[in-house]
Amino acid sequence: MRVNEDIGVIGRLWLRVESLVNRNSGVPAPSGAGRELNPFYCLGAIGVFFLWVILFSGLYLFIFYRISATEAYASVERITHVQWYLGGVMRSLHRYASDGLVAVTVIHGLRHLALKRHANWRWVAWVSGVLTSVMVIAGGVFGYLMVWDEKAKLIAVYSSKLLEEAPFFGIPVGLTFALSENLTDQFFYIVLFIHFSSIIVIFMAVWIHLSRITKAMITPPKEVIYGLAFLLLLAAFVRPAVSDKAAELGHLVGNVSIDWFYMFLYPLMGHISPAWTIAVVVGAVFFVSVIPWVYRPRQNPTPSVAPDNCTGCELCREDCPYAAIKMVERKDASGYSLLASVMPERCASCGICAGACDYSAINLPGFAEEALKAEIKAFSSELVVNDTGILVFLCKKSADIKDKINGDGSIKGYASARVVELPCIGMLQPAMIDMAIDSGVPGVLAVGCRQGDCSFRTGNSWLNQRILMTRPPVVRRGIKRARIRTLWLSATETKGFFDGIERFRQDLSAGVKDD
Repeated sequence: MRVNEDIGVIGRLWLRVESLVNRNSGVPAPSGAGRELNPFYCLGAIGVFFLWVILFSGLYLFIFYRISATEAYASVERITHVQWYLGGVMRSLHRYASDGLVAVTVIHGLRHLALKRHANWRWVAWVSGVLTSVMVIAGGVFGYLMVWDEKAKLIAVYSSKLLEEAPFFGIPVGLTFALSENLTDQFFYIVLFIHFSSIIVIFMAVWIHLSRITKAMITPPKEVIYGLAFLLLLAAFVRPAVSDKAAELGHLVGNVSIDWFYMFLYPLMGHISPAWTIAVVVGAVFFVSVIPWVYRPRQNPTPSVAPDNCTGCELCREDCPYAAIKMVERKDASGYSLLASVMPERCASCGICAGACDYSAINLPGFAEEALKAEIKAFSSELVVNDTGILVFLCKKSADIKDKINGDGSIKGYASARVVELPCIGMLQPAMIDMAIDSGVPGVLAVGCRQGDCSFRTGNSWLNQRILMTRPPVVRRGIKRARIRTLWLSATETKGFFDGIERFRQDLSAGVKDD
């Protein structure tokens, strides 16, 4: 049974780009257990890093900012030029971290869309991500208003035209900016309140975004943090953020610089009416929000729990990457106090919970444990006669070799290898590895997604830890680890698969299994 639709041409192109980054960023080899440093694998965490930079730099700037119609611009100028060595740097960090947040948010969303990681059980993360993006843009726009230069005036004038078209405003808001005497300190207090409130709403949206994710990565690897900090500081010193001319309300808006990360909408208003602009924005947000239901990959069946076998050990709940398993109170005569229960609306049908269960208590339709073990037993009997026989456990999201697998499970060009396919390599039970080795199979090869980029978040990491005996259930201590090998590959790294299996075959031929 084949599961999970192919990621398509766009997804494959995306993975090829990431493979290039892997090859040129000092990333550990596919067979290693090291942490991946590819920034594409921690885009969400990079976004959180930018949020912290924005928050702390913003608090520093607020200390010296004057909330006044007559002093707002002058106070920003003092921060930028008189205190350039710190205040000016902080302003630049605030600006470039904000731009970086927009960029990484867009890339993060496009990546999940390209790799089809946006729908079904992930819809909450997607919709909350859209909300976060909207709040990021809104917060940035109000941040520009606080400077009150010509750019801020342009934003204010065009924004007021939009508000006049909104159904909940009945007065010509644009008149507020027609005369300088209409601009009061109250305006800047409102702007400041909205700007600061936006960061609170953004953090709340991020909390919702992560609410159905266990053990979420919210901090990038330290090497990535150092690299980002260097780039932000470099930008701050090479091209510091500065203001345009002070806003003059009695004059037309002149030529101003455009920050396309936040002001992309305003040039559009020079070609269409404010009403149509609102319609375009609302329509775009709505369309992006409903993508999980319009472009929805097929979801696999949900696993079931066998109450008679469940011991309430909670390992399945601990290992579930999407908080889809809860433990409920048990009142039967089993002697156990807890029973695992699967929440279908959150379940990814990845099988990681089955990989964590040593008691045959969880059954994933299409991948029943008894059927898998029968397949392992049958393949093992065919492999023991060859000193270089290899039993491959292959994640269906990893290296795409489906055209190379024969009907009997063998691989074209490798008659001494057999393949057992799994929805996620995290479904591989240590007991299955034990069974294969005990049956006399010379070598077991587990092939999963790149470390740091498991399609189901944690499957490859959990298996790696089970083999290393740092996470239960574990591969039996007495089994020689030289007979077990792992490969971490994306769907486009087919060559890496064949290179890896060839190296393993050669090592087995040289007598590794007897070491």
